[in-house]
Amino acid sequence: MHTQSIIAWRESPIPVTHTLSAQSISLHDLTQPHVISTLADQLIHSGTFQSRTAYMMIVHYAVDAMVIAWFAPLIRDKALFTLDANDVGFILGTQGQLSHIWIHPDIAQTTMSVNMSDLGQIIAPIMNEIVTSIHKAGHIGKRGITIVFVEALIRRITALTRCYDHELPCDWSQALLYGLGYIAKPQNTITVHPDDGPAIEMPIPTVCCVLSRYADQYACPTCPQHASHDVRRTFTEAWLATLNAHEFLGVTGRHRIGGQS
Repeated sequence: MHTQSIIAWRESPIPVTHTLSAQSISLHDLTQPHVISTLADQLIHSGTFQSRTAYMMIVHYAVDAMVIAWFAPLIRDKALFTLDANDVGFILGTQGQLSHIWIHPDIAQTTMSVNMSDLGQIIAPIMNEIVTSIHKAGHIGKRGITIVFVEALIRRITALTRCYDHELPCDWSQALLYGLGYIAKPQNTITVHPDDGPAIEMPIPTVCCVLSRYADQYACPTCPQHASHDVRRTFTEAWLATLNAHEFLGVTGRHRIGGQS
């Protein structure tokens, strides 16, 4: 199957390119602490991110690359490609934003039957090396980085399955976590009423997604660093009101109903 025939890559919310450029950063590059330091400095000098946030944004960029390269075609096209850390990466824009996902053009589709546990075992070594690299370069605790990495991975895959209207086995997340070798603790949730439909349970991340010690004006609406559930609920309902129909479905798991509350 030719890479151009993969719908998930053609219609990716983050454009996919198969052209290698000087700006391409592979997942293998991210396993080297000096590359992490250089990249973090680039993000800091863009004026968009502070130090710890810059290092943690690299985690989210790596997660986006993994999800679009491995999981999106599996969910949308029922296709899985033989990829390694040298075949997947990303390109940043001038302001430090994620501009493109880069995927090597010369890759082969595997005919093996692969479940989420298998896929977890495939990406686990890459994830662990990137976590260690960020830990060494940014002097940030490995456990916190790992929690952010895994929870972001689950969150993005969940959104994909909802937007593609594709049902995965009900235990897919547990199988993926098993393959990653990660033991997850139950997450707290908040109940929100963003429209005229049924209430929605929104998970609260175990830790701040950039490991901030406090919630500033840029904090996510469900950030665990907010002062209370009431604050999270107010911010979350206001944020959900700004999403378009596609985004709302991906985040909440259902279509918007009636007017917004």
